[in-house]
This record gives sequence, C-alpha cells and structure tokens, in this order.
Amino acid sequence: MSEMYAHLSPQTRTRVVSLNDEDRKRMADKPFWIDYTVATTILGELEEMLKNSGNKRATGYLITGEARNGKTSIMQRFESRHPAIVRDDDSSVEMPVVFVQAPPVPDESRFYDKILQRFNAPYKDSQKVSRKEYQIRYLCERLRVKALLVDEINNLVDGTPLKQRQLLNALKNMTNELGIPIAVSGVRRILLALQTDPQLSKRFEPLEIPLWKCDDDFRRLLGAFEQRLPLKYLSPLSTELDQKIHQMSDGIIGEVARLLSRAAARAIDTGTERITVDILDSIRWTRPFVRNQANPSLTGELK
Repeated sequence: MSEMYAHLSPQTRTRVVSLNDEDRKRMADKPFWIDYTVATTILGELEEMLKNSGNKRATGYLITGEARNGKTSIMQRFESRHPAIVRDDDSSVEMPVVFVQAPPVPDESRFYDKILQRFNAPYKDSQKVSRKEYQIRYLCERLRVKALLVDEINNLVDGTPLKQRQLLNALKNMTNELGIPIAVSGVRRILLALQTDPQLSKRFEPLEIPLWKCDDDFRRLLGAFEQRLPLKYLSPLSTELDQKIHQMSDGIIGEVARLLSRAAARAIDTGTERITVDILDSIRWTRPFVRNQANPSLTGELK
C-alpha cells in the first residue's frame, strides 16, 4: 500500500497529518471549492456583469439548476472574490457585491429586510416598505454597491400573483433606479415567473447548471475530491467508482459532496481509510430524485 496521505494535495496533506480521526471527519464534512467548467463560465459572466454596473440597462442573470447543484456555491465564490473594503483610516467602507438569501415567502418587505440585515443596518419590521426601499438606496450609494446576488428565489413562484408582482417590481426598481445589476438563482421553474414580465425576462439572462454526466469532466471532479478528502490512502473515485457515485448522486454536485463526506467518515471509522464499493454500500443513502418525489418543489423537473 502507498505511503499515507501521498495522494493528497500539498495544502490538504499539511493540514491533515496532525489531526485525529474526529477532526478528520469534521474536515471531510466541511465544504470546499472545486473549479469546474460550468462554474468558471458562470463566474466569468458575473465578472462581466460587474463591469457594467452603473448602466441602468445592464443585463443580470438567472442561474438555474437542480437543488444542491452548485448555485449557492457559485454565488458565494463570486462574493468572496469581491469582499468588503475598509479604508486604512476607517473613513469609509465599500461593499462591491452584496449576497443575500431570498425570504422564505415572496414578500417585498421581507426581501428588503434581508438586504438591510446584510448591511447590518438598523430597521423595524413595522417600517413602511417605501422607507426600507429608501434606506437601501441610500446604503447602496454610500457603500458603492456594484452588484446584488439573490439566492434561492424559488419561493417567488409559490406566492399569490400579487405577491409575485410586488417582489418582481422590487427587483426591477432596484436595477432601474440604482443601475445595480442583479443575479438571482433558483430551480428551473422560476423562469416561468420571470417571463410573466417582458422587461424582467430581458434583464435576466438564463445561465443553466446542468446535471453532471458520467464523463471525463465528472471524473476530473472526482479526482479533485480524491486530493481533498482526508483519508490515509487513495480512493479510486475517478477510476473504479465513477459510475456508482454518479448513479447514487444523480449527477448533482452537492449530493456527490454529501455522499463522499459520509463515505469518508465511514472509511475512517472502519479503519479502511479509503472509499470502496463496500463502504458506499454500507452507508444509509437514498438517491436524491427518490427523496424529492415526496417534495416536488425541490426540483424543476419532477412532478
């Protein structure tokens, strides 16, 4: 058997050699970023969007895909590339990119609350919507916000037509009045909601994150996991286990990460120290599409 940890990336190997088993399991469960073609393309489009900030006709984006297929991670990655800037004399702060989660219900006031919370700005739930909107406009100008990212806007389609229209108008007003391009993410059926407004459908260009196929790109993805999972010996994820992992995950990157995290923990507990067919068969697991049949709202495809 090969030398322990020899297959890991240098950065991972440096971190893992001093960890005990429980720490290694926690490390395996911690999210980490992996570059892949679709993500790189979308990040490039978001960079172009940022360059056009200030143009009141700037195009925004609607990032669509299955639940847990990387939408949130891409938005968080983009935000991390453009962190808040604090001047040396603490005289000013800039927030070029603001990332928020959409409210759990399509409510304009709650949407504004989410943005104000991100700014750490004082507000009252009972404030008039117009007052919150004014406060956000003021803060965006003062903090020199250049782009707004709104994640998981799925709940928009579950509200009444009036609530949908109010939130859609809120998005439209922010782009029109501030010249701030907006990128939103959601499952595919959110496209139908945006297409009810011709102006918004022109403003939000769709960017789809497709399900992974069991191809060379998927095997490269698994190869990246091989170098990051804190196991003592190489797991043949990209060579022997690619088809099985693809079948168990339904080609959803978040499910791949979840599956491999559980498998890594089992490999540590059993002393196997590598993921094998037997390890994958031994963990409790239900394919995501089977799980989602009980909750069709989690996917844009299942009925």
